Amino acid sequence: PSGLPHVVVPEGRDHVALLMQELVRKLRGQWDFPYTEPILCKCRSVPTEIVDQAVVAGASTAAAVGIKTNAGTSCGTCKKDIDSIILYRLKSVC
Repeated sequence: PSGLPHVVVPEGRDHVALLMQELVRKLRGQWDFPYTEPILCKCRSVPTEIVDQAVVAGASTAAAVGIKTNAGTSCGTCKKDIDSIILYRLKSVC
């Protein structure tokens, strides 16, 4: 299922580029987000969507996400999931 095989996925790490990458990858059927639970940080009750929005807005480390969202600032077990979202968003350009 490839709705846009000829469209080039935009490069970059700015807000618009990340959202365009997501759109193109979803239309191509290549969007495989690494964390699917609705709440990412159980200790602080931080939704996955909020963590992802922080990454899209420029948080590129788990510590930066923690500052913006409080995720990962209690027990720290969700930091690996935060890192997986950061890597998916910032490192895996098609």
